[in-house]
Amino acid sequence: MFLLFALMTILVMAAPLSYAGWKLKIPSYMNNYKLIFSHLLLALGLFLIIDGMHSLEMFAARKNWQKVTGTVTESRIAGKRAYHPEIKFTYHVQGKTYHNVSDMDAPGFGTKAARRQVAREWVNSLQPGDSISVWFNPDNPAQSELIHHPPWNTYMKYGAGIFFSALALAFIVVGILQRLSLKKELNV
Repeated sequence: MFLLFALMTILVMAAPLSYAGWKLKIPSYMNNYKLIFSHLLLALGLFLIIDGMHSLEMFAARKNWQKVTGTVTESRIAGKRAYHPEIKFTYHVQGKTYHNVSDMDAPGFGTKAARRQVAREWVNSLQPGDSISVWFNPDNPAQSELIHHPPWNTYMKYGAGIFFSALALAFIVVGILQRLSLKKELNV
């Protein structure tokens, strides 16, 4: 709810500031480029905030998934550049066996050695035959996951979106103040 309020506040603040910035027509190409850059930065920030909200909504839809105990069937490091763990597992729901694969939401960035190390840690901790918690969709038991929390990048999207939006608003305000100051100087 707070994030929705923050998003609406940003939009309400940006609209009049943007209008005022374009309304003050001072022949300064540099200020126009700054204003255009600010609007692009604001658009990027809002996109990241909305994308983060979408990720949380998708996770909220999985909040009611049920938990069962599954079994790891295979555990290996996959990928040639972006190493990631590949954990294959089975689980039973109402007498039926299901199979799935998880990458354990391992991040796909960082050095090759760091990605390989993260993958190795997951593979070493989950050996074939190990029991593991599996969350499945009660409406479609073939849908399942091993990590039952929002992806790690959801919060990065929010943080970056808020940062870019705030930075864009600061640029817009500074640009408008500069234009007003210049307009005052030209009228004097």
